[in-house]
Amino acid sequence: MRHLWLAMLSVGFTLPAMASVEQSLQQCVQITNDTQRLACFDELSASINTANIQIEVATPATSSVPSPSSSAVDRFGAKPKEAINEPDEIKLTVASINKSPRGALIITFENGQIWRQLQAQRYRLRPGDKVTIEKAALGSFLLRAEGRNQSTRVQREQ
Repeated sequence: MRHLWLAMLSVGFTLPAMASVEQSLQQCVQITNDTQRLACFDELSASINTANIQIEVATPATSSVPSPSSSAVDRFGAKPKEAINEPDEIKLTVASINKSPRGALIITFENGQIWRQLQAQRYRLRPGDKVTIEKAALGSFLLRAEGRNQSTRVQREQ
């Protein structure tokens, strides 16, 4: 309730300023000559900028939602720096292949990386096969054996 009164009070102080701006706008709208109407709007805009009239809604001091920092706002939607320098694909050699209890391939490569098949489709691989893992849509990865058109979706485990 206290916050409502603060909001009403702040609106009460800005209403006279808004009323004068609104009256000036109405006067500018009624001018029929295009050049004079534009000059009226320009003068009104300049007077608002110099008077620095700001209409703000009062927010409670004890807000439960923290406002994001300016650096977080600047980074929103941008790729992380380390992701920008990542390759779009890597070429690896299969060292060993195991199967999960559900039949998905667990592939260990010669460089020590372990990748797990995410799709429930059959995909034939043998140790020593050369594969390419490439970035796919929405942060996923596709594994494609050399010389084959078929691919399978994988996820890195280690």
